Amino acid sequence: MINKTYLHPKIREKIKKEFLSKPDFPSVVLFKFLERETYMALRKQIIRLYYQKEVLKTSHSYALAELPPAILKLFNGKEFLDFLSSLCQQKIKNIAAKAYSFGWKDYTILSDT
Repeated sequence: MINKTYLHPKIREKIKKEFLSKPDFPSVVLFKFLERETYMALRKQIIRLYYQKEVLKTSHSYALAELPPAILKLFNGKEFLDFLSSLCQQKIKNIAAKAYSFGWKDYTILSDT
């Protein structure tokens, strides 16, 4: 599932160091993170999801879809959870996720509160 390059211990340590170097908002961008076959299968499933428009003018406008069990199983697999746990320095046990689709005139307002 994960590109084997990112599973190498030295590379993982570099990623972890970069991730933890931003204490206010830890983040890192990983290109070609998933193996191509996994990515293409995931992409195909996400495109075919049923997105329902959700609008609250003072907050957001976008389409939202629930992820099917097959996709959630992928992200809750041992390899993915172990990778995240190693970066975050804490045990990640479960991932809950939804798919969002943004199009023309869609938005979400971010607030510190």
